[in-house]
Amino acid sequence: MNSFIFMFRCPMGRENGWIIFDVTVDNMPIPTGGKVMKKGTALLLVLILILGALLPAASAEESEPVRFTSGDYEYVILGDGTAEIVRYNGTDEEVSIPAAMDGIPVTSIGEAAFFANQSLASVIIPEGVTGIVGWSFAECYNLNSITLPKSLVSIGTYAFYECTSVRAIVIPDNVARVGSYAFSTCSALDSITLPDNLTDVGEFAFTDCISLNVIQLPAHLSGISSYLFCGCTALSSVNLPDGIDGIGEYAFYECASLNEIKIPGTVIRIGESAFYGCSPDLEIDIPASVTDIGEYALVTYQDGDFASLSVIVSPGSYAEEYCRENELRFSYAGETSASE
Repeated sequence: MNSFIFMFRCPMGRENGWIIFDVTVDNMPIPTGGKVMKKGTALLLVLILILGALLPAASAEESEPVRFTSGDYEYVILGDGTAEIVRYNGTDEEVSIPAAMDGIPVTSIGEAAFFANQSLASVIIPEGVTGIVGWSFAECYNLNSITLPKSLVSIGTYAFYECTSVRAIVIPDNVARVGSYAFSTCSALDSITLPDNLTDVGEFAFTDCISLNVIQLPAHLSGISSYLFCGCTALSSVNLPDGIDGIGEYAFYECASLNEIKIPGTVIRIGESAFYGCSPDLEIDIPASVTDIGEYALVTYQDGDFASLSVIVSPGSYAEEYCRENELRFSYAGETSASE
């Protein structure tokens, strides 16, 4: 029996900074001569196993980036040498975020940087900022004016969640993605301008924006995400651009003011409860391209019971078959009366 002692310098703050392993290997002669490779390989495997156990733990305890302070702001330096604002500690009502921190260009507004700041009423984000990270301005209930820079590329999840005083916002041309819940529960929001370059809007992005009346969706949008306009009870007009391939579940749930919607010929799927809770007078024109319609997608409730929406279908289409199987009201294009 041979015993081997291995000592490793420890990055995890253990006593004296060292970890000591005493490894005993039965019936292993000390390698000599022609057996060096065989026994040495066994020792190497032991070392690999030990290091494999240590490295994940060391990675998990990597230190956070160093925070610097500049006036009312805290910031960190990103890998590209630019600054990300991680906290605003001020109480000003009107804030114009500096374009640089101690001479370092600001390119990002970090997670929860202005979270729940109830003093904030107006914010101007400077040119050079390309990203607004999740929760950055969430629950700033008194925030009513937001100016976004032309350099902006992405808006993160929950970025302006429950900013209940903001009434209008213009999203700049270079923004390609709006994250999930980004403007959810902005209950006063009645006007939002979306850029043509926008291709991806996450789930719940405009959920419960109860004042939103009209929205023009951009031409390059890839699809209508689940719960996108769920609970937008004032929404009366929305275009669905050519090129989208699907309408997610609950996308227009309880949009009770919608009175007409035309689904483009590129759509193949309508998700569960997509239009549930809309007005029974809502007229939905479903193209022959649709081959999958989820449960309760084309019904609503009226007088305490289910009621069919007014569905327009193509003869012999999947949509017609779906309506017949579910005893829903439908008509063919050009007809004035509906069948069941």
